[in-house]
Amino acid sequence: MEIVTKLRLVQLLCLKCLVDTTNVCNKLNIDYYLIAGTLLGAVRNKGFIPWDSDIDICMFRKDYEHFIKNAPELLNEDYFIQNDISDPLNNTFFTKVRIRGTKFREKRNKALGGEHGIYIDIFPIDEIEEYPTKSKFYLLKIVRILIRLKAFKNGKHFSASLTRSIYSYILFCFFFWIPIKWINISIEKYFRRENGREFDLVTNYNSKYGILKQTMNKSIYGKPQRIIFENHLFKIPQKYKLWLTNIYGNYMMKPSKIPNLSKVLNPYYIDYGKYKNLLDENEDSVYKTLGL
Repeated sequence: MEIVTKLRLVQLLCLKCLVDTTNVCNKLNIDYYLIAGTLLGAVRNKGFIPWDSDIDICMFRKDYEHFIKNAPELLNEDYFIQNDISDPLNNTFFTKVRIRGTKFREKRNKALGGEHGIYIDIFPIDEIEEYPTKSKFYLLKIVRILIRLKAFKNGKHFSASLTRSIYSYILFCFFFWIPIKWINISIEKYFRRENGREFDLVTNYNSKYGILKQTMNKSIYGKPQRIIFENHLFKIPQKYKLWLTNIYGNYMMKPSKIPNLSKVLNPYYIDYGKYKNLLDENEDSVYKTLGL
């Protein structure tokens, strides 16, 4: 079977996860927003970027905590909501909704415990008083080192970035003996510290794009608009063009070098579980089977 078919099945399983997750959000009166490559794909392709293999959404911290508390009772047993509360071996400070019985993880992390199903990411959006200053950048550097240290302690691969500089190496050695529980409490407290103070700016501390790009006026998210993504309507930031421009610049310009689709899944170990037989079916049939 061609690798693009395998990639497409990952995408459609992510889509099923998104549909079911956002249905729960609607029941809980929670606003969410498609972001990152998912938003870019919705605007540019009305669906997945061809080489994308996950889905990203976000919600404000208050809604995020409401979701974590109440969604487990509303999502069916096909899903596992992964975060520090539900999975002690979780290495992030955001939430993943994973499909039970499937596997999707980097081959270099095959020895890592915990849940590793095909997933969507849910990022909390936090209020922030001002654009990051030099002192805040140093604090965030320490936070990033603590996050990588937590992953290392949980059995994930050693990150070379931990020892890329003398400064990072010293901090890594200094913090090495700190218990994971303390790391969790300290970082979550740091992320939450400015919420509820009605600041105009918000940020996504967990974004791979960096805090400078992710710090923006709260009004950019605003009242959600709706957009078609893979034949379904989902919520996106009110000023989505500004959001995309902040992150990508000229977001409508497609990359000059397209990733080789036959290699997109190479770094991953994948097990489709009970959905494996769908690899032999056409897309319309898969849509019907998954209830999409």
